Formats: sequence, C-alpha cells, structure tokens
Amino acid sequence: MKKLIGLLFFTLVFINQGCNKICGECFTPPAPFLFELIDKTTGENLFTNGTYEASQIELKNMINNRSFEYTFIAENNHNVIEITSIGWRTETVKILLSIGNDDIFCLLVDAEVLSEDCCTFTRFTEISIEISEFELNPETGIYTIKV
Repeated sequence: MKKLIGLLFFTLVFINQGCNKICGECFTPPAPFLFELIDKTTGENLFTNGTYEASQIELKNMINNRSFEYTFIAENNHNVIEITSIGWRTETVKILLSIGNDDIFCLLVDAEVLSEDCCTFTRFTEISIEISEFELNPETGIYTIKV
C-alpha cells in the first residue's frame, strides 16, 4: 500500500513539474470608436436636426487611400457613427471622415495587440482627433465632435 501511495505521489509531482503554468486562453476585443456629430453652437445632433444625412458619410483611411467600414446607429434621435474594425491587429490608421464636401475630422490611432498572462488584448498607444474640437465621455465612450 505504501508503494502505491508513493507511486501516486511521485506521479502527481512529476505531472505538476511538467506543466509550469496551465492557463486558459482569453481574448478581450478592442473597444469600438463611437462618434456623435453636434452643432457646436446649439449642441444639437447634426443628423437628428437634418443638417447631415447618413448616406453622405464617407470614411477613408489616408494611409492606404481606401474606404473604411463603419456603422451608422440611429436610435431614439441619438445618431452615432461606430467604427469597430480598429485594433484587431497591430496597426496605424488615419481616418478622414467627410460628409459631402466637408472634412469633419481626422482620427489617428496606433493600436498594438499584446499577449500577457495568457490573455490577448489591444492597447491603443495613440488616439488623436484633428480638424474639429471634441470631447470624450468616459462613461459612454462616445466622442462628441463639435462642428
């Protein structure tokens, strides 16, 4: 019986030594970028008040001169532009948002995908907005662009 217990103990110690660290993989997707365009004088949403139409929106990555994907969310007179494709890989993007002939803002993002403690996540090392004034609401994550 002592030999059986000793063998079992030895086996458990040996198996534990062979696996220094057992962890489950985890992945945290990058946060989306959300933008609300408002009139800087009145504070009104420029899509809600009819100044702009969603069909006029154009996003272009200025680094490779290609169109950039976005979603227009129109709910309860709260119209928001959502970009979800930034940060899934290490990259730098410079996106110009235009409506008609008007350049509204330019978004520059440096994203780095990292792995630490068995988890993969995105760190945005730089986020800047040019052309228009803006505010970030830390609670909602919405950038309010003042036009």
